[in-house]
Amino acid sequence: MKFAIFQLPKNQKLKTQKLKLLLGEISANLDFGSGHCQIIFISDKDLADLHGKFLNDPSETDVITFDISDNETEIDAEIYISVDRAKLQAAEYGVGFENELLRLMIHGLLHLKGYDDLTESDFSRMKEAENRLVEEFARAID
Repeated sequence: MKFAIFQLPKNQKLKTQKLKLLLGEISANLDFGSGHCQIIFISDKDLADLHGKFLNDPSETDVITFDISDNETEIDAEIYISVDRAKLQAAEYGVGFENELLRLMIHGLLHLKGYDDLTESDFSRMKEAENRLVEEFARAID
């Protein structure tokens, strides 16, 4: 899968080209086929607006994934990530900002792969996959 990165925060270590390669490795690990995915970094307010408009929930959130594919053979997707929320969560969880950005990107990709987090059992399954991938790929951002 090919990735496009928009509005990557400047005050962190990840650079666009390195991030695209890392996301390519993660998507290969998840057995994504061909396709395109845009990762868009935005503010809490903008993501809450999207959350309200498309998911009928105006509360703040950290990541939203949209599968905008028009066929089942090639993925076309957008993943929106709140930079503000990533900073707050990084401090809350005692991890680096880049690590939290990685976790949120992985979370978005897992949604795209069909994982959900609405029930306790789905949440546990998704969190397990998320933790495994973060542990495996965090080395690339250190």
